[in-house]
Amino acid sequence: LYKRYIDDVLIIWKGDNTILLQFHQWLNSLDTHLQFSLTYNQQSIPFLDLMIYKTAYGFKTTLYKKPTDRNLFLKFDSFHNRLLKENLPYSQFFRLRRLCTDFEDFEHQSITMANTFKKRGYPKHCIQRCLNKAKAADREELLAPKPLKRTTTLYAFFAFQTIAKKLEKL
Repeated sequence: LYKRYIDDVLIIWKGDNTILLQFHQWLNSLDTHLQFSLTYNQQSIPFLDLMIYKTAYGFKTTLYKKPTDRNLFLKFDSFHNRLLKENLPYSQFFRLRRLCTDFEDFEHQSITMANTFKKRGYPKHCIQRCLNKAKAADREELLAPKPLKRTTTLYAFFAFQTIAKKLEKL
């Protein structure tokens, strides 16, 4: 299995560790300007914000935070738009719901997240409302691909006024 997101690559390797290390060395010999780091483990591996781990029944996922993560959500008393601040816990709890395979794990992780929002000044009712919506959501539906909405409107923004003047003549 091979998955990539920008500059992060996940490979499920079925060979032995010696061949994996040789493969890693070969990859790094292809281009001196492009070097891959290697992290491997027989039981679990972090990838982006996921911790992927093996169970007797397959793979499961939970939230992964890098050791350097400072858990700094936007403070509620900031001068940002109120709707943005009220929806931040909503989006983060739903993200957590998608990441955690097991509901019990989601509940455990959501307690930590709720406490973080509370420390950042978010009202308890706002946190609880957002958490309740995420708890009620069906994880399978959240993971299902959404159909793309087609639009015929094309928006273009140009930084240079000279280009804009030429486009006006079209």
